[in-house]
Amino acid sequence: MTEMDETSGSQMSPVKRLISIAAGGVLAIFAVGIAFGYSKAALAHGALGWKGVVVYLIAGLMLLAGLWLMRRALAGQRLASSPRMREYQIVMIATVMFGVVLGVLLQVGAIGNGNEGIGVLFDNSPISPGIAILFLASIPVINWLAYRWHQTADEHDQAAYNFGGMLSLYAYFSVSMGWWFGWRGGLLTEPNGVAIFWIVMAVWTAGWVWRRYR
Repeated sequence: MTEMDETSGSQMSPVKRLISIAAGGVLAIFAVGIAFGYSKAALAHGALGWKGVVVYLIAGLMLLAGLWLMRRALAGQRLASSPRMREYQIVMIATVMFGVVLGVLLQVGAIGNGNEGIGVLFDNSPISPGIAILFLASIPVINWLAYRWHQTADEHDQAAYNFGGMLSLYAYFSVSMGWWFGWRGGLLTEPNGVAIFWIVMAVWTAGWVWRRYR
């Protein structure tokens, strides 16, 4: 990594760093999905073909771009000397890395089961027992990481988290009730629990980031 990368990473604002890490993870997951999805479709027809070179090149560039974004965001970041702050940083990094690894595994498993990769997180289509087990096994890990985060985060960070949680609760009541009554009145389609879940998560995250870094 060049000195410029180290400097730009250390001077990056917390919001930009968070966005870079998230974007890098999503790019990496999509890259894996593209590569595995094309390989599965091509092998089903008996040959990869010359188009595979282009597809793998694009997937490789996306993967490199995702890894570069994450590395750039973490450049120049050293663990704090305070034990509590150091554990906080380790928990945050571990959470991001666990999310990326889980996303890649889900992407590969979903494609192998005939689903369209990351779409497994956004619909109600059947999934294989292996993917279901993977999801269920990840829940205790996620809860433990969240518990450790609450034990190490400072008051400002926890206040921002609680603010986002309050907004997400209001969002859940408003969206779920509004969608339900709209559907019963023939104005909207049947409520979609998956869509409501992701709306709540998006509001929670946006509220936390806004309160934490404004």
